[in-house]
Amino acid sequence: MGYLVGLAQQFFEIMASMSAARRIAILLFMGLVISSLVGLMIWSSRPEYQVLFSGLVQDDATVVIAKLRERQIPYIIDGGGSVIKVPSGVVHEMRLSLAEENVPAGGGLGFEIFDRSSLGVTDFVQKVNFLRALQGELARTISKLRTVSSARIHIVMPDRSLFAEGKREPSASVVVGLAGVSSLPKGQVNSIVHLVASAVEGLDSKNVTVVDSRGNTLAGGQGDEESDLISATQQEFEANLERRMERKIESMLAKVVGLGKAVARVDLDLNLKRVERTREVYDPEKQIERSIRRVKESNQTGAGGGGGGGVPGVQANVPESERNKNAGGAGSSSRKSSRVSETINYEIDKTIERVVEPVGEIRRISAAVMVDGTYSGAGGGAAPKFQARTQAEIDSFTELVSGALGLNTKRGDTVKIVSVPFKQPAAPAEADGIVPAGQQAFILDIVKYAIGIVALFLIFLFVLRPILKWISSMELRVAPVGELPAGFDGQALPEGMPPNMARRLAAGMAMEPEVIAQPKTDEELKMEESAKIHEQVYEFVTNSPEKSADLLRSWVRESPTV
Repeated sequence: MGYLVGLAQQFFEIMASMSAARRIAILLFMGLVISSLVGLMIWSSRPEYQVLFSGLVQDDATVVIAKLRERQIPYIIDGGGSVIKVPSGVVHEMRLSLAEENVPAGGGLGFEIFDRSSLGVTDFVQKVNFLRALQGELARTISKLRTVSSARIHIVMPDRSLFAEGKREPSASVVVGLAGVSSLPKGQVNSIVHLVASAVEGLDSKNVTVVDSRGNTLAGGQGDEESDLISATQQEFEANLERRMERKIESMLAKVVGLGKAVARVDLDLNLKRVERTREVYDPEKQIERSIRRVKESNQTGAGGGGGGGVPGVQANVPESERNKNAGGAGSSSRKSSRVSETINYEIDKTIERVVEPVGEIRRISAAVMVDGTYSGAGGGAAPKFQARTQAEIDSFTELVSGALGLNTKRGDTVKIVSVPFKQPAAPAEADGIVPAGQQAFILDIVKYAIGIVALFLIFLFVLRPILKWISSMELRVAPVGELPAGFDGQALPEGMPPNMARRLAAGMAMEPEVIAQPKTDEELKMEESAKIHEQVYEFVTNSPEKSADLLRSWVRESPTV
């Protein structure tokens, strides 16, 4: 502590002994150094900000900022309000915390707009709110796709008309922002179209238009694009089948020639047409009774000689003699009638066949395989010499590949295997410079502090050191003065003052004359030496009054008794 107090006293004494111009220069320099150090400390301690969310719409950005203010987390708004940054230490925690609260919602308001119900809302406002909620919910759903960063949907719902000729169909337009891709695949575009068409009542897929953020029309309402969707699916099926066959060949040959020493490519010719056939076959030899209908009729008529009978009426009241006369004089008559009818329906044996031919039937397989050879003569630093595989090996590889793929020569399948030199992979040492992701933050902190240290060193080297050198050049230098009286060892001398003169001045000008080998008396020598000293002191004081005053003040401080 006493050492620090002593340093402070010496500093104030030195400052007091300097001129006003020097004191101002030193104070300015000290202020510059202190402000630089303070600024460097603030910069090094400032937290690093990372992007929390980007591409936010105005509603979502407002909600995110409100949540950050509630948690008292500093943030930076960038990108015209669409990008929000937070300190790197809390970025992942905030993403998970806000995702739990469904923030940002993405695509604007959804059906939560009806959570804030109010009295006196008209039917028109309710319809508009429902349309807004439907658009927001569809936009959120579409934004969940990995290749879509944002989405906006506009739905037009025409008023219902009582007349058929005045009926209009609803329509919709979708604008999607792409995330890391140049264009959306046809299958995803069709899925977006059908998603919107299925969510809106009465909306046909031909009335849905999809546009990306670059202005390219992905689906222009050209009607049912199911055929295009089927085509994309078929191409994907063919590519997957080819890759599976290629992996099968490479994994099999890797057991023989080594890992990465075989490359296979397969081209398939598939029958991707969907064919359905229906056939009905009748067998007349096989009959089965399906139904039987029988009809039986019987009529009987007769007459006798005894009393009358029958249905009361005119005929019953006629005398029997008259009835007999009318009957032709016969005493009695009778008539019988009978009929039997039978109908049998037979069912002929019938077979109905519905045949659906499989999609993706292989018409032809073409396979090409490259196999690396062997190398010899790699000793002594010489380049290894390539040796191609023998024909016997190539033939054995061909048989293996043909058996693995199930090639059929009648179908026109072909396989070609060639032995060629492979380019050697890069040395593993080239990948040693890759830093794991877990250490990147630690390395960035070290680099930040290293930059601060280098900046301090450069400030000292190019700013502090030249100023100190300039100040020291203005101060008194330390010069050897030989044998000085006690209390004046190491006395600082003005620039240009001879040491002999300083020694004699320190002795109060009562100096011993130098021994000069001249035939002069002691009195003469003393007078001559005094004259020289007087002349030198006068010249020095006349030419350098400030240095002379500094010298006298320093002597007084160090030896007040002088």
